[in-house]
Amino acid sequence: MKIFIAIILTMVSSQVLYAYEVKWQVSRPNNGAVDILGGGQGQDSLKEAITSVAKDVRINQIRLFLSSENDLMQTEIHAYLAQHYPEQLKAALASAGNMHNPKVVALRNAFRESVFASKYIAEINAQLKARCEQVTEVSFEKFHIKTKQAAPKYSAMLWLTVATCSDEPG
Repeated sequence: MKIFIAIILTMVSSQVLYAYEVKWQVSRPNNGAVDILGGGQGQDSLKEAITSVAKDVRINQIRLFLSSENDLMQTEIHAYLAQHYPEQLKAALASAGNMHNPKVVALRNAFRESVFASKYIAEINAQLKARCEQVTEVSFEKFHIKTKQAAPKYSAMLWLTVATCSDEPG
């Protein structure tokens, strides 16, 4: 009986541990282009997902959840906001941090800028370059700030719009 319980506990704990790993799934929406979604199944890396898309198929967007566990991106976002928007950041951090709080709402455009300026987006663009594509816009929803930890944690569902070189504005 003890062995049976140990096996069950091992299975359950491994499911909990691996449930937070990001996998990348390529889906085909009705318009013929593909979306790449961060989630619980699919390719092991975003690079693998991008390279699995045929060159003649356009990548429309990349969707992912900004995780509090992505320490590098969390640090970059915080540093960008602290450098470029110190007063708005200070006010937002002193507030409740929920997505409807006016102080957090006031930080939305700055948050968008910080994501777009991150090394993460630069790395994605480096992977898309071979396809003559790049991230041209960052959209999000449910942006909020968790302030109960030692360092604030930014959270949002992100949509990265991808365009081909010929779609670039200007």
